[in-house]
Amino acid sequence: MVDELGLHGLSCTKNTGRFPRHSAINSILKRSLTRVGLPSTLEPVGLTNDGRRLDGLTLGSWYRGLSLVWDATVVDVSAQGHYKDSVRQAGFAATKAEAANFQKYHDLQAITTFKQWK
Repeated sequence: MVDELGLHGLSCTKNTGRFPRHSAINSILKRSLTRVGLPSTLEPVGLTNDGRRLDGLTLGSWYRGLSLVWDATVVDVSAQGHYKDSVRQAGFAATKAEAANFQKYHDLQAITTFKQWK
């Protein structure tokens, strides 16, 4: 079903378009890192004991001898949970998602470097 504004497809969990976009972001990051001489791997296994999987990990050190890890997240600013605050403050939904990712992987900060791209 599509709502009257045509926005439902952006936040629908059954929307198959979400996965190719997510993969494209990670592919661009990986290719960019390789291009500057820093090889990386997508969806590394074994960084956590509870099955959480980051989107990528550099195979060499990025900063202070630590590898760079990333977890790409794209949020729908028009989703019901973000809309009210997103119209009042630019970047609200992205900042909220970023904070959630840092919290999700806080235990890895001692062995990796989290990079913020805004």
